[in-house]
Amino acid sequence: FNPAFKHYFTVPGEEELSTLHFPALLNNADELQSLLADIRCDKNPPQATLDIECKVGHKTIWLHCLFVRLTEQRETKRNAHQEHLVEVILHDVTERAEREFQTRFEADHDPLTDLLNRRAGEKRLKKALRECVKHNQHLILMMIDLDKFKPINDTYGHEAGDKVLIEIAHRFKKRFNQETDICIRLGGDEFIVARQVNTYNKAATREQSIALLNELQQDIYISQNKTCAVGASIGIAVGPNDGEELLELMINGDKMLYHVKETGRGQIAFYDEFKK
Repeated sequence: FNPAFKHYFTVPGEEELSTLHFPALLNNADELQSLLADIRCDKNPPQATLDIECKVGHKTIWLHCLFVRLTEQRETKRNAHQEHLVEVILHDVTERAEREFQTRFEADHDPLTDLLNRRAGEKRLKKALRECVKHNQHLILMMIDLDKFKPINDTYGHEAGDKVLIEIAHRFKKRFNQETDICIRLGGDEFIVARQVNTYNKAATREQSIALLNELQQDIYISQNKTCAVGASIGIAVGPNDGEELLELMINGDKMLYHVKETGRGQIAFYDEFKK
């Protein structure tokens, strides 16, 4: 290995590389193997590029790779039954990849709470709802609006209000799986939480929603000697039963949210009960 290659693939504190199975380091090893199979075929173009993500110890690096099928003139020792050799030229593009990731993150997330913003959140919801329709699954959509939030802004100022929103978002992140569940800040003190499930259990959903309400009502520290508390109202619609299109599902969840607001706040309401 040349010094540059050793620099990227030697883990600090471990022995220097003697041999290396390069695909074993990659998060997208299957994609690499497919590309190598294509490039070794004489009918295909002799070169290709691929951006790959590598795990080296606890570090993640991104490499832009140029793959070139070697010509017969350069393969002087290759016999007729061997696969074509492939030369790989690696360029470290980790800084560029991290900048692009940060740019995408900022475009898709609310800057105050780091939850998905409305545009990115609705895109995720549409995709999840399509999958539910296709695979006979369910999307549990909770439209959430905080209770007693405006008085906090009026009494303690917008900085205190921001602290409340950040803490509420933190409680969403603790309770829900950030990989599979969808947590969105629509704007102001309005949120959506959605869960895609194989089997819809209404009793379990009711229990989880009540537990969420109880958690959101816990005191929030806004300064060293001051706490405040907000509550929440939740309207629930379940797709595709209550709407096969996202707009319809959100409207029906919203109807339930405002039904709760008009009848005492701090409760949950299901759209299927409203229909009946």
